Amino acid sequence: MSISANDFHVAAKGLSDTRLKLEDQSSWEQVQLLTLYGSSYLRITKPLPAGEDQNARRDSSESAADLALHEVDEEALPVQQHPTSASPRVIYDIVHSPSYQVPVLYLTFKDFPSGARPSLDEVYDLLVPAAHQSQLESVGVMGALSMAEHPVTGTPAYFVHPCRTQEAMLALVTERTVKPQDYLLLWLGVIGGGVGLNMPIELAQMVGASSGR
Repeated sequence: MSISANDFHVAAKGLSDTRLKLEDQSSWEQVQLLTLYGSSYLRITKPLPAGEDQNARRDSSESAADLALHEVDEEALPVQQHPTSASPRVIYDIVHSPSYQVPVLYLTFKDFPSGARPSLDEVYDLLVPAAHQSQLESVGVMGALSMAEHPVTGTPAYFVHPCRTQEAMLALVTERTVKPQDYLLLWLGVIGGGVGLNMPIELAQMVGASSGR
């Protein structure tokens, strides 16, 4: 099942407006309907979950540092101010595809610990639940996760290929017509959930109420 560019815009604006009403009561930090070069797209920003290996390395490093501090005269050490590093973020851009007539999900990262773009393996480790990895790797109904140029910003981004999105949506939608907001909610469940973009319950409830469900 497809969605027109106009209906996608309606759904995206509705989600953005609803998120504003929640203020800080959501795991999604920002939901913005942006326009660049005449093209509109939905941007969702959320904290990047820390991988278990990153946590282990950080804990090990902190333990070693604590031990070293106990072995020296703390009063002899000058007081130093350590700048706090920015927390890493994952940025999800949802762009309507005129050729596939479905939303397409693009992923970029901000303040990633290494300072560089994460590798595909790191993206899988950080964002893709184990239950979804085989589908993404085999181009299942979710499509495949790979690198491409962002169609609006022109920057490199990971994206979920939309080749089978219509098929996945048809399997969920039993009615001939569906409201734009409901379509976007279902799409987020199918595509977004596979790469860590799980819709907060409180936001889903508000969107559902506003669409009359």
